[in-house]
Amino acid sequence: MKSKAFILRQIGELLEKNRGLCEEEIQQWYKDNESKTVYELLTFKKQISQSKEYQDVSCMKWFRDEEQ
Repeated sequence: MKSKAFILRQIGELLEKNRGLCEEEIQQWYKDNESKTVYELLTFKKQISQSKEYQDVSCMKWFRDEEQ
């Protein structure tokens, strides 16, 4: 079980670094995905370590949302 906890901690760091998630979002991700197997967690870790995605926080996104 220690290895699973270690992988979850690494994923949390990657979610913060590569996806720009805050601590509350990472904790929610932990709760939603704690039942996954080690293999599933490792494949997810590989996916998020290879790409960076950030939320769109530009003013234009806010403006477009207001129009709709």
